[in-house]
Amino acid sequence: MSEPAPPRRPPDLRSLAADLEEVSRATERLCTGLSDDQLTWRTNLESWSIAHCFEHLRIADTLYAWRARPVIERARARGKRRGAEEPIAKSWIGRRMISAMRPGSAYRARAPKVFRPEDKPPPKSWRHFMAGQATTAGLLRDAEGLPLNRLHVASPISRLLRLRLGESLVLLVVHQQRHLAQAERVRADPHFPDW
Repeated sequence: MSEPAPPRRPPDLRSLAADLEEVSRATERLCTGLSDDQLTWRTNLESWSIAHCFEHLRIADTLYAWRARPVIERARARGKRRGAEEPIAKSWIGRRMISAMRPGSAYRARAPKVFRPEDKPPPKSWRHFMAGQATTAGLLRDAEGLPLNRLHVASPISRLLRLRLGESLVLLVVHQQRHLAQAERVRADPHFPDW
């Protein structure tokens, strides 16, 4: 008797996993070979360096994973599958947050305190971020077959702000793309040091 086929991954999770892999590849291309001085260089004291961008992502990804992991594990333990093939639906607040986080969005705001990197983050913050990519990929993998629109994750900013699991995963990846683009702009700055 053959094993039943694993549940088919919804297209949204498949595209998120591909986007996550591309963020990792682009981060390697951007940061490999840069000196500590280049990684911590910033245009002014109010702007972020490449190290700031990746330290911010490391912090945010860790906090979101800490909130999402128990939701996923409880759902898997209970065998929740109803609605598993539905595309990821976005709530009003989820759509607004995802839209604001997309690379190129005109939305600008100071990062919430819980997500802010220290003033002088470690130069190799990008390597710490990359180490955490396996955790984020694991969240996407473990969410396969779950009802992404029926499970909710509380935000690290406030327990009152709850997003659907699916839109939380979209937000994680879009947020990475946003700050990768920011780090790429730092490196492309005409005053970026060549030492």
